[in-house]
Amino acid sequence: MKLGYTSIIGLVVVGISITVIFGIMLPQNDMDHSENLSEPITENSNPLIVMVAPSIHEKYYKEVFQEVIDYDVMAVNAMYGKDDVILLADKATIGYFEGRVPDEVLVTSNVVDIWIRDFGTVNTATEVKFEYRPQYLSVDESDWIDESYEDWFSARELTSKKTDLILDGGNLVFNGQDKAITSVRVFADNPQYSQDEIDQMLKELLEVTEIAYLPEEEGDITGHSDGMVMWVEYDRLLVNEYKEPFRTQVLTELEKSLSDIEIIEIPYVFQEGLWKGWPSACGYYLNSLVTENYIYVPVYGLEEDEYVLELIQSYTNKEVVSINAEDVCFMGGSVRCLTWTTDGTDANKLLEFAEQN
Repeated sequence: MKLGYTSIIGLVVVGISITVIFGIMLPQNDMDHSENLSEPITENSNPLIVMVAPSIHEKYYKEVFQEVIDYDVMAVNAMYGKDDVILLADKATIGYFEGRVPDEVLVTSNVVDIWIRDFGTVNTATEVKFEYRPQYLSVDESDWIDESYEDWFSARELTSKKTDLILDGGNLVFNGQDKAITSVRVFADNPQYSQDEIDQMLKELLEVTEIAYLPEEEGDITGHSDGMVMWVEYDRLLVNEYKEPFRTQVLTELEKSLSDIEIIEIPYVFQEGLWKGWPSACGYYLNSLVTENYIYVPVYGLEEDEYVLELIQSYTNKEVVSINAEDVCFMGGSVRCLTWTTDGTDANKLLEFAEQN
């Protein structure tokens, strides 16, 4: 259960002139910006990507069950061989994947919802489990989802810090070193603390020195930041190409809060539509999954897809891999929303369990 995203920040990139064509900012050169690129993120090296399949018994996803299964198959196969990946599914559902994905990625689990990014731990230089109590779900719904994840997490003997701060994983974007971006939703979700107290708590929990608090995008039920911005390198940030005055509000906050970074605006293509009250995420390219060597970018069958893929590739040394998200984006989320990553000891435990399983 999730929402769509937008954004981009346009600090001028030296040596690149910009032309507006059909509302999209197009660099007038050949988009080769690979010179003097920053070193890739290393703190999240060799992550394990975890996805969750919908249960065949879950009524909420009944009408889109096959579309989500097909998306999971496609995404897992696109990631397999590049990064480690596992797919969690309950016993009644796992058979839908047999023969369609490598056997070693399938793990039996009773995690009950597919949007694992939001209720999973947040992985920065450390791993933190925040309280999962979003405004867009009832307490019973959020507890049901979170308890299924906590039970699985404990059963696999995984470890993390825990806090009573409410924060969705989709509302935290980490640069791999010392900076993070969230939105002002974290202040509204934790009224028992002052903004200064929340800022200090987050910096200590996440082990970062700088945090930007973006304004919420109009119409965004979730208040998430991970459709608005994406780090392609530790000091290079892509941001949706917003209209004024929201554009200035976003850029001002980023420039004020984050030092020594380059901000680059990227097009998005807003798509009308609601699914069970959730605005579409189709056309939002920055809800991508970034790993050490790859960026898995959603595409939507739009004419802008190829241009945006080339544009993103021009700003990073990582390999850009397209993931067709047409089967899921109408539900309000995209590639990053449907993945969770962990590394180190916890990743090894999960890979060992997957092999035994």
